[in-house]
Amino acid sequence: MPTIEIRDALPEEYDEVGDVTVRGYGHTEGDSKSSYLVTLRDVATRSKSADIIIATLDGVIVGACAYPHKGGPYED
Repeated sequence: MPTIEIRDALPEEYDEVGDVTVRGYGHTEGDSKSSYLVTLRDVATRSKSADIIIATLDGVIVGACAYPHKGGPYED
């Protein structure tokens, strides 16, 4: 039976979370490095004003979300 875990992302996972986020928005590794893709990948900056929550399936990150802090730039 698969193991699913929901938890806070660790800083050392932020690059992988950025990759998952980019794919979740429908982009691929072959897409250009537009400023929007750079922003999607920048989990470290986002983590300063949001909790970064991940879902893992058998230890592999398969989903992520940012839960913004009240009054922060991502609140809306």
